[in-house]
Amino acid sequence: MAAFLKPLFPVGILLLILSAASLFFGADTPLASYVFSGALLMLTGAWVIASPQQAALPQTLIVPVVLLAGFMALDLALGRIWPALPEYASLAAAGAVFLIARGWSRATDRALLLWQWIIIAMAVLCVWALVDFIVAPETIFGRERPWHENRLSMTFLSANTAASFLGIGVLLALSEILKLVIQTGFQRPLMLAEEIIRKAFPALVLLVIGFLDLILTASRAGLTFTLVSAAILILWEIDAARRKAGERVGKGLGQTLIVIAGIGAASIILWGFYAEILGARTSGLAEDANSRAVMYQAYAGSLQQSPLIGHGLGSFAEVNHRLMTADNANVLASQGAAHNIELQWLMQAGIFGTAAMFGVMAVIFGAIWQGLSTRRRLRGNLRAIICVSLFIILHGQVDFAIEIPGLMWWWALLLGLGAGIADGRARPPKRPHRKI
Repeated sequence: MAAFLKPLFPVGILLLILSAASLFFGADTPLASYVFSGALLMLTGAWVIASPQQAALPQTLIVPVVLLAGFMALDLALGRIWPALPEYASLAAAGAVFLIARGWSRATDRALLLWQWIIIAMAVLCVWALVDFIVAPETIFGRERPWHENRLSMTFLSANTAASFLGIGVLLALSEILKLVIQTGFQRPLMLAEEIIRKAFPALVLLVIGFLDLILTASRAGLTFTLVSAAILILWEIDAARRKAGERVGKGLGQTLIVIAGIGAASIILWGFYAEILGARTSGLAEDANSRAVMYQAYAGSLQQSPLIGHGLGSFAEVNHRLMTADNANVLASQGAAHNIELQWLMQAGIFGTAAMFGVMAVIFGAIWQGLSTRRRLRGNLRAIICVSLFIILHGQVDFAIEIPGLMWWWALLLGLGAGIADGRARPPKRPHRKI
């Protein structure tokens, strides 16, 4: 227990801040963004001073700092810095979260500990959200729902943003459960159940409660892309295990497929329990598609006005207002984001800013992917982080969850964890003191 509680600084405090930001409506207001970003930046500064060796960055990861400063200077010169400040604060905080997670996770034991803490934190948030929804489905922790009535929204106010958070949790938990399933096999189901309860009980809670919460969000894209990413993760783990152990795992392929079919059947049953909500969501698919088409057409037209540098971070509301016409006002008036991550960035940061974002992400993903071939341990964790990122990117094509600071920081945490694992190694054993 002492070893488990020892790393309260910095990762324990970090997880507390991220959990608090999630509970405070995703820190999706300028004031909340400043408060939580400031807390994350101060924590990172204290950690860098206390552990400068862990915080050391390779030169390639210093580039994002230069890019962020450069775009801030550009917005300052163009006189559009004030609306952008909350966005820059959130991005700087995301970099701080990444820095802590990467530096901390370069040691294998620390990476495993952070992984366990993330699962526990997400499980607690999922259970809390389910209890609140059961007790008072018409409110969110006592606050009247502004929209998405009768849909679980956690404290993000948006059920679709909640679905992004829950999808992340489900995939992380599934990865942990798969690890034990592959190690133990299906030949002894009671032993497998005992191993899961004994070694991965928080992951089991997160998987079951998180998936139930996901169903209750009634998010079509969230549920679909979670299942797609989960299927990819399962097949990837099966392939990795077969490559490592040969026919011994191949013999359990049939049982694995049965489990996958069981998960699918459970999804259908849960879907049936909430057919009224989900049925209404499915019947409105055509109408939503038409609304998205109107939105995308209007927002794509705005790119021609400032294609290279965009309209500035935090400018969406102003641009959205200027684009309204008599034909599209009924759709655009209620929008707070472009519902497509690439389109959102092109509108605000232009081609240069979007290219910079994709370049930074490519470097991070490249480092994580390289870890699959350079690391002997924790490859399953890297595969899970890649599948989580795939899910976030897919969901980002039709929603705006990644624009919410409280969710973006969780992704930054996982990317930092993956980069740290890929770049790290097992901590060498301490040499015993020699008596003279």
